[in-house]
Amino acid sequence: QAAGGAGETANGLCADGNPTSTPTTTQVPTLTFKPTFPGDLAYRALSAFYTATNGASWEDYAGFVNNNGWLSSDDPCTGDSWDGVWCASGEVVELYLEDVGLDGTVPTEIGYLTSLKDGVFRYNALTG
Repeated sequence: QAAGGAGETANGLCADGNPTSTPTTTQVPTLTFKPTFPGDLAYRALSAFYTATNGASWEDYAGFVNNNGWLSSDDPCTGDSWDGVWCASGEVVELYLEDVGLDGTVPTEIGYLTSLKDGVFRYNALTG
């Protein structure tokens, strides 16, 4: 019999050469509060992201994205613009935060952004 179980070789691959492990997924956090206004979940997700990634120290990227507008209103999709946050139909659909000095771990609250389709975070120091 192979090293780790039926069909597994000593190097962690199945006999057919494929990895034996399956990818893991991040669980969306269970809500422990009741959203109180439109945008509440987005605000909580993005404020947790801002705090966890050292938002106060984000840098300007070619005059386009930094921390301007972040935490300036209760809803990132209405009122003042949160730089790098794109919305459609009142939902956050994209985060464009390339090379702005993000440093830290992506918090689980990011899972509150259920309409998020795209995120550009390259050239930062993110984990998680």
